[in-house]
Parts: sequence; structure tokens; C-alpha cells
Amino acid sequence: MSSLLGHWARKMGIYGPARSLKVRLDRLRPSLARHNREMAEFYRPFVPPGSLVFDIGANVGSRCEIFLGLGARVIAVEPQPICQDVLMRLFGREERFKLVPAALGDAPGNATMFLADMSGLSTLSTEWIGKMKSSGRFSAHDWKQTVSVPVTTMDALIAEHGSPSFCKIDVEGFELNVLSGLSHPLAAVSLELVTETAENAVGCIRRLESLARYEYNSSKSETMTMERSEWISANEMIEIIHTTLDPIYFGDVYARLPHSATDRMPVGSPDIDSRL
Repeated sequence: MSSLLGHWARKMGIYGPARSLKVRLDRLRPSLARHNREMAEFYRPFVPPGSLVFDIGANVGSRCEIFLGLGARVIAVEPQPICQDVLMRLFGREERFKLVPAALGDAPGNATMFLADMSGLSTLSTEWIGKMKSSGRFSAHDWKQTVSVPVTTMDALIAEHGSPSFCKIDVEGFELNVLSGLSHPLAAVSLELVTETAENAVGCIRRLESLARYEYNSSKSETMTMERSEWISANEMIEIIHTTLDPIYFGDVYARLPHSATDRMPVGSPDIDSRL
């Protein structure tokens, strides 16, 4: 693992020599192992053995590793060539892993991706970049390079691989575009939530509610715990997003279908307060 990450670090040119990175990884290994165990326990209710998981914005596979460890089949969607290389080196021989070298959007085609000097900040959203620059959250980074990437849709992914039991979407402000290419409810979804683009998360919730009635929770940063003991409605989650996020909040919104099928709503008739 260390040699693979060292190879990736040299290609990225941002984390120093491979030997230096290996020393840091060796020092961090106990805490990383503990965090991986926490992630596995956190995701276990969403990812039963034998289930199908979509990792949209897989980057270099930190979640792929956890999902595979839980016994899932993993479809990793990642448009960045450098990350594709890492993913295939790490998981390419695993029969339960498949890489889709593309982005997801509202329609198939091609799009310009803005490559950051740290791969986890690359994005297809110029609005996201503008808001991050304005807030100063990632002031030490830039997006000077671009690459044209293929784009497919969530519906096309489902048509080819089936509907996932869990779908992680982490695409730096492009989440709503991803969900706009979806026309059927998913069992459970996670979506990035940061203060600067809170309205993007609200738009995602509204999009999900146009497909079915969901219940919601959230997890801050990498705590691997839900912020609420009880899941809440779309209106309640939107109210929280509008009123209680601190200026530097980042985390994820989780949405899941209620266990009872009678709680589903007809497509196109969301019971959600338009004032929120």
C-alpha cells in the first residue's frame, strides 16, 4: 500500500518524496487503522454483504476499500486519470470492483474538469471553485489545469449494473447535476454538505424528494457518527441547513428510504415546504 501511495504522490507532485510519505504513513498507521474500523462500523448498516455500492467521486479509494471490506460489489466512478491509475493499482484485481472512468451528470457527453493541486478538490463546478475562493477555505490551493472528461448518467449506471443499496456522492459541488441524471429512487445516498454551497445540498434534497419520500441525517467531517439519534424529514433537514450550520461546517447529508414502501411518494409530487 505504501509503495502505491508513494507512486501516486510522485505523480501528483504535491506530497513530497515517496520515502517521506511512507514515514508519515508509518507514523499514522495505528490511527488510520482505527479510523478504518470506525468507517466500517458506520457504513455497515448501509452496506450488507453481497450488496451493490456506487462510489461517485471515488478519488483514490478510501471508501472503496471499506465497502469492499464489508463484502460489497463496488462501482467506482472517477474521472481523474491520475486517480484512475491509483484505483486500478489498488483494486483492479478484485472481481467485486469495477472502475467507471467518467463523471456523472444530467446527460451523457463531455465536460471540462478543473484539476486542483490536490486531487480531492478537483471539480466540474466553476461555481464551487468561486465560492471556495471567496471563503478562503482552500486558499492554499489552485485549479490551474483542466481536462475534458466523459460524462454518463446515474440512470445509465443503474441500467448497466443494477440499483445500489448505497450511493456515496462526493463531487465538490456537482452533486445536484449527478442527481439530475437519476429518475428512480435510490435506497440510501450520502451527499457532501459544506456551508459555502449549502443551497446545493438543499437542491439535492428537493431532487430526492421529487423521486420518493426520504428521511435524513448528517455526519460532520470524518467523525463517523450521525449527528442525530433520530432521522428527520426533508423540511427539518433543510431548516437545519438554512439556520444552524457554522461558517466552516463540512460533512455529509445522508438520505434513506423509510423501511415501509407505503412511505414512498409518487414521482413529481414532493410534500415539501417550498418556503424552505
